[in-house]
Amino acid sequence: MPPKKKPTPQAAARAALPTADEAIAFLAEQGKQPMADAVTALADYARSSGFDANPVSGTTVSLYGPKDLLDRARKASTAGLSTDVAEGFQKFLDGTWEPKQPSSWGTEGEKITTSTRVPEDLIKKVKTAAVEFATARDWDMRRGYALTAQHIALQWLEHLYPAPKTKTAAGRKPAAE
Repeated sequence: MPPKKKPTPQAAARAALPTADEAIAFLAEQGKQPMADAVTALADYARSSGFDANPVSGTTVSLYGPKDLLDRARKASTAGLSTDVAEGFQKFLDGTWEPKQPSSWGTEGEKITTSTRVPEDLIKKVKTAAVEFATARDWDMRRGYALTAQHIALQWLEHLYPAPKTKTAAGRKPAAE
């Protein structure tokens, strides 16, 4: 028999999260708050590092977009980015959510790339549906402007995890110039 493959540190961290939550509660009950805080910090880090709570097998979808959006999504997601992206793809296919016409993310702000995994058959359906959707609306299909699975994924993450609204002094909206 071949030896068992050792799980990756990310897989081990994912698997340990439910036990870590139990350990936090136990340590707090025992009056060991500094230890509970240490385990909480590690569990929070594992959750915010893009480890999927429900890992998805499939094809990698690389997302290149604003750092603040992808960081915000990683930190806020409880299911993991791959699960969130797959959900957005399904909502697009079901017609319960529609993306906007793609535009350039602009040159402002830092951009990063992150990877998600989505079932291959879902990606194929999304790519076909995206072309049909954009063509029906007479959207620009040139490279960089065409509606792609990556555009849909980024727009869905922006929909799920919108940027916080900025406030001005005394909470008023900025005056129109």
